[in-house]
Amino acid sequence: MRRFITASDVEIVSLTGQSTLHVDEDDVVTSVAREMAEKLGVAIVARPVTSEKTVPAETESAPAPLESSARDSSEVSASRKPWVPGELVAQAGSTEGKPSTSHDSETIVLKNGTIVWPGEGVFQGDICIDQGKIDSIHAAVRSNSPAEIDISGKHVMPGIIDPHVHLGIFSPFVADVRDETKAGIWGGVTTIGCYLYEKGSYLPKLDGLFETVERYASADVFFRPTISSRQHLEEIPEYVNEYGIRSFKIYMSGVPGLIPDVDDGFMTQVYEKLMETDQTCTLCIHAENPSLIRWATERIMATDGSRTSVQEWSETHPHIAEEEAIRRASFFAKRFPRVPTYFVHVSTKAGIEAISQIKCEADHILAETTSPYLLFSIEKVEGNVPKWLPPLRSKESAEALWEKLRQGKIDCIGTDSVPMSPEIKGLDRSIWDAMPNAPLLEHHLPGILTEGVGRREIPMALIVDLMTRKPAQIFGIYPEKGSLVPGTEADLVVVDMDRWERVIKERVRSAASFSLFEGQVLTGWPDMVIKGGRIVIKDGEWLADPNPCQVLHRRRP
Repeated sequence: MRRFITASDVEIVSLTGQSTLHVDEDDVVTSVAREMAEKLGVAIVARPVTSEKTVPAETESAPAPLESSARDSSEVSASRKPWVPGELVAQAGSTEGKPSTSHDSETIVLKNGTIVWPGEGVFQGDICIDQGKIDSIHAAVRSNSPAEIDISGKHVMPGIIDPHVHLGIFSPFVADVRDETKAGIWGGVTTIGCYLYEKGSYLPKLDGLFETVERYASADVFFRPTISSRQHLEEIPEYVNEYGIRSFKIYMSGVPGLIPDVDDGFMTQVYEKLMETDQTCTLCIHAENPSLIRWATERIMATDGSRTSVQEWSETHPHIAEEEAIRRASFFAKRFPRVPTYFVHVSTKAGIEAISQIKCEADHILAETTSPYLLFSIEKVEGNVPKWLPPLRSKESAEALWEKLRQGKIDCIGTDSVPMSPEIKGLDRSIWDAMPNAPLLEHHLPGILTEGVGRREIPMALIVDLMTRKPAQIFGIYPEKGSLVPGTEADLVVVDMDRWERVIKERVRSAASFSLFEGQVLTGWPDMVIKGGRIVIKDGEWLADPNPCQVLHRRRP
């Protein structure tokens, strides 16, 4: 039977220390699999077609491979063994072929965990960590390590990547880096993509921002500047070649008083400038039509004025404004297929349906949604905390987002987290004077696991894929981030799906003392967070600060 060989097949070969992936002549090897093979140093070798295919002796007892890229152990019949990557089956119950581990303080063996392999499935096994790296993964390890930790009944996954975070808008950048990345670690977020905005050049500030991260952050950071002026546009090659930045953002509809809109001509010039760098650079787009927003806002203000509720605020950004901007931007994006186009915080049913159609003819079009749009509907919120930009949407839109997530039309889940104090948020002001968004890093993972896995029974491997492997691949930090591949940095999260807790104000660890999730009862809380091979959180307690973090992609003189 013809098989489709994917990047995940290549990853598993690399995982087990092999350098060759044997395929049959009639197998179809995807282009992404070939790219991954080249990246990981795996040779793809075709075998001649024979009338009977021979199963290697050491894998004869292995269970059948997954039929879906998002299969969970709950879907496996009780009469069959749980799924395990085929190459790990032969190693079960043995340490043969496993590198010896030293018994120092940097050696950790996570025993008996349910390992979540992003995009593939889950299986029972042990993860050995040594010298800050993932050393090996086995179905069972006989180890005498004094650092053995039994995580039976719990899930272990790569550290969460939040690709959409804002820092330094309402507080000094150093304060947000220190406080919010630490809050993120509590929530299992070990890497963030941080958007920047400066009216003038970023060049005088980048070195200082990088050094602040390396001195104060608890999570690794990759930066993406907003391109909103002619000066920013002309400096793109310098950002790419001198500083290693690989993603940028434009606002088709800006933030009044802060970030200007850009028109179609400017957007086209940004694409052209990114092409000139000869590097793979992702363009992130806030897609809304500003004239439709202004029209709707003026209509709401004329009707209700200062009495406007958060529900009426939602109407100031009509669904058609998002859909039209996505379709218009995609028209230009199709002419630049070498520039991945990433639509941030897609919020509406119309918007995600538009992207689903466009993806059929342009595989470099990517979609992100965020946890607020998946977990909250405008019908059931009140007050100013839920004021968001774009606004929270209807239950119908939330359902559409979940459905497209199941279908593989959504590539990443972020937060659009913006830290601010209650005073700046304006909890007691009119909806017009309140600031949009709020800090979210701490409750992002438990919120998504509670709704996606707990209530909707979506396979955990699919959910985790959109929060680890996919953002890492899109933004060029895979497999060092977002994977469990041996030899990569040991950023890991152990979650307990049987631990339920209510979010209360007194336990919010962000510098802000409020949360969009306040009052929610959530599961999937991180029981343990390992950053760079060091246990930072264990049994819900902070044990030690992580090792110094890094700016990913940073070029050094």
